[in-house]
Amino acid sequence: MPDYDQAYGALPYPTFTPALRSLAGTGRVFSLQQVMRPEMPQWAVQAAYRLTPMLRHETSGEALRFPATCSFERIEHSGHSGTHIDALCHVGCMVDGQPMLHGGIPAQPLETAEGFLSRGAEEFPPIMLRGLLLDVAASLNVACLPDLYEITAADLRRCEERQQQSIQPGTAVLLRTGFERFWKEPDRYISVGPGPGLEAARYLAEHGAVLTGSDTANYEVVAFPDLPAHVFLLYERGIPIVENLRLAELAAAGCTEFLFMALPIAFGGATGASVHPIAIG
Repeated sequence: MPDYDQAYGALPYPTFTPALRSLAGTGRVFSLQQVMRPEMPQWAVQAAYRLTPMLRHETSGEALRFPATCSFERIEHSGHSGTHIDALCHVGCMVDGQPMLHGGIPAQPLETAEGFLSRGAEEFPPIMLRGLLLDVAASLNVACLPDLYEITAADLRRCEERQQQSIQPGTAVLLRTGFERFWKEPDRYISVGPGPGLEAARYLAEHGAVLTGSDTANYEVVAFPDLPAHVFLLYERGIPIVENLRLAELAAAGCTEFLFMALPIAFGGATGASVHPIAIG
């Protein structure tokens, strides 16, 4: 079993301090999770989401005594389907001809046919942090950032100045691009999403972010086959990334500072995990 009392990369084990409690404000709870369905945006290289009924109410008499009925299903999907969090074994860096993970750990001895022996999604602690929504789209007076727009450090500073709030050590920084509106247009949502580049990722880390996420599929600006922000955040700094967030409702309510909570599913050895983040503000 992982030692949940230890940090996971930049993520600390949470303590519900008075400072965190004060962020709850009015107590309004916002769900930041997208609903998982077969038609949702999905990378072609990943297993498609599929739900298959295995027992139906009308036939459950085979297993249950009358009058009780029940139903259950099999669910198949990638660890990176829907709203999810990237584990520290998801992205590494080639060093002297060998793939390495965060902390200078060689990837190959850990990667098995049944998942990673270390740095997997089961090692995530419960997440409870100060949350900060940086509404990049609103700061530029647009409903949605242009396709493939690269968010810069200057964009992040503009958001902080506009909101009169700043990134502080121990913050979960969520970036709103407005691209959530294309969730039901999978081809566009997947292929031309805006997001931070390496410069903005460095800015987040240097100012104290310990988790970051966005309302896009790739978090950073789509720039395949390169993933500079992922490599920097996950490999160099141990900062987990949450993708496919729902942020429009949070932004519309003007809730930009809040208590951020998320409980990653403990898929043993997985490179990512489904997560239902919430903001209380």
